[in-house]
Amino acid sequence: MTVLQTKQVPKREIFSLVKVKSKGQVTIPARMREELRLSDGDFLEVVIKNNGVFFVPKTLVDREIDGIFEQGMNEYRKGNGSGTFSSVKEFKASRKKQKSA
Repeated sequence: MTVLQTKQVPKREIFSLVKVKSKGQVTIPARMREELRLSDGDFLEVVIKNNGVFFVPKTLVDREIDGIFEQGMNEYRKGNGSGTFSSVKEFKASRKKQKSA
């Protein structure tokens, strides 16, 4: 399972005029795709707000990794920081060690 999270992108305003094609498709200009670091197959959330259409870049994140990250952040917020890890596997091993202690 996966969840969508908003991609971190620069906060600049760039404007362009695009045409809606017969199947509702629009082409995002190359300059904008580069600015947003969008690639073929990326996900965009489409939002209608204040009589406008906004495309918000999203990233797929594995739910297990997202859950592990959330657990770690909760522990960190409680003051139970346990260092840095080079992999999810290393983090999981640390969590098991803490639970058994």
